[in-house]
Amino acid sequence: MLPHNIKTALVDQSAYVILVIILLVCCQISSAKDLYTVGGANSSSSDEIDLNTIQFSYISNRREQFWPYVESADSEWDWGINLYRYYGQATGTDFTGHHLEGVFGWHYSDKSYFRGTIGIHRLDVPSLDNQKDQKTYDLHAQFGITRNFYLLVNASEDYVYQLGLQPAAAREFLNAERWEAGFEWKPIESIRVSSTSSIWNLSDSNTRRENIARLLYGISPGWPWIWIGVSYEELEYDIVKSGYWTPASFRSVGLIFESSFPVSENLSGALSASLTNIKEDNNPEGNGGSITVGVDYKLTEIHTLRFEFNRILSSQQNSDWTENTYSLLLNGSF
Repeated sequence: MLPHNIKTALVDQSAYVILVIILLVCCQISSAKDLYTVGGANSSSSDEIDLNTIQFSYISNRREQFWPYVESADSEWDWGINLYRYYGQATGTDFTGHHLEGVFGWHYSDKSYFRGTIGIHRLDVPSLDNQKDQKTYDLHAQFGITRNFYLLVNASEDYVYQLGLQPAAAREFLNAERWEAGFEWKPIESIRVSSTSSIWNLSDSNTRRENIARLLYGISPGWPWIWIGVSYEELEYDIVKSGYWTPASFRSVGLIFESSFPVSENLSGALSASLTNIKEDNNPEGNGGSITVGVDYKLTEIHTLRFEFNRILSSQQNSDWTENTYSLLLNGSF
């Protein structure tokens, strides 16, 4: 048997070898309509949870809503790959994750799209001298019922440590089957209505249910755009656990501001914020909020560098919780 630290090092080296092979293959068979993303992020919270992410993603046809492209096929099969490396700690428990996914998709009309991933996710927790592999999938479909109304459905299975639910998510190797359905409706150019409902069936026999609804009004619906509106969220867990945040009942009502605007010929910015009133279980009402600042710099005609900072604050019963996230991504084409 190989020592645990040697096995971890071999996995790390294998991930980088795979990335080099992917880059070589993509450079040989890609065209100007493809899209790759490479970058990293750091997220840290006041409850001693820290997560670092390094990612590489590639897809043969650009399907990003706000990406300025012309040549992507209107109706075509897509293929690609995602590679993620996670490392961090949760209240003293160190963990490392490697996630490799194959990507496929079919843009079968101008209003409908199907996309999926199938992969393998390895989670390594040195303090437990244990590592486990989780088979993963993520299936997403968008159906255009009319020109202004879309139905969205999603089914997936994966670990949840990278989504929060710490420290139990890493210590107990928690995974979840997730089911989500929703819609987006744009009755007129300046009004957007959306709603999603999701259920998570966790491997510790717990169940998470969440409903989110948003109503936005476009002061300037075209770019540069400014949207304001209201949001509503409710969240509940069947079983209250001590190893991660599990409210039996949580409700949030708030105001939203979103914007994107040019700064110079090659520089654009984005600013969004929210203010919320929150209610958890039988506790007194509290307040929350978030702010996100983003900057996009156009390096070339096909390469853009994006930096983003997000801060979330929640205050209840004279107790504050904060989370800060920084990310830097390079988007481009081979």
